[in-house]
Amino acid sequence: MSTFLTLAVTLRRSPWREHDRHYTFYSPTHGKFTAVSRGARKVQSKLAGHLEPFAVSEVMVAPSVRGRNSQLGASRTVQSLPNLRSDLLRIQLGSYCLEVVDRLTELQRPDARIFDLLIEVFDLLNSYQFKSESISSLNLLVHSFTLKLLDMAGYRPELSVCAVCRKAIVGTKNIFFSDLAGAVCQDCKTDMQPTTKVHQQALIVMTECLDQPFLTMLDQNISPAITKEISVVVDSFYQHQTESKLQTKLNLEIAVSA
Repeated sequence: MSTFLTLAVTLRRSPWREHDRHYTFYSPTHGKFTAVSRGARKVQSKLAGHLEPFAVSEVMVAPSVRGRNSQLGASRTVQSLPNLRSDLLRIQLGSYCLEVVDRLTELQRPDARIFDLLIEVFDLLNSYQFKSESISSLNLLVHSFTLKLLDMAGYRPELSVCAVCRKAIVGTKNIFFSDLAGAVCQDCKTDMQPTTKVHQQALIVMTECLDQPFLTMLDQNISPAITKEISVVVDSFYQHQTESKLQTKLNLEIAVSA
């Protein structure tokens, strides 16, 4: 593969040797890929300032040769999104979204929809005016992002009918069973473990999270109890599919009051 130029978002970065830095990017044309930036940890580095989290960059990459790491040859900031880095709340939400993308994608599997979805939620986090009463909406936003990404990865949950008998889900005594990737009605839920209790309303809102724009979810007025149910279901379903827990913790009440 020859040297290539692409738009990219930095998913994560880590020190590499004495003065270098190892980056993981997501690109619409090359998917997730890694590269090393020589001297990026030096104060006078010209590349490092264009490779910050929560920004869209254009990077030039020289692919690996004989097992060596790919090398960053150049970079420039295309979209800086300064408000996204301006406070704890936005940083926390943005970090959560970056980690979800990193965990749910594989190297060299490009999907432009994933890149577009990430940029869409970053634009929203950069421009939306959050308030203390927005905590439930913020939870819906990040869980909407997670559900949409799971759907793109081929893990869309069944939410409107029972995953066992295929009858419509009604009432409040249903469960979500991650092994079946969907909701199970009260008549079919006997002896299923582990499960998560879920109301019909929570399943309806989760379906909207999958199918509606992010702004629609921010305008929703959902009770804290239903929002908590959704959080538990989405987290457990994500963990089941990825066999891992997210390291980024969402302490939104603390972040909003900070």
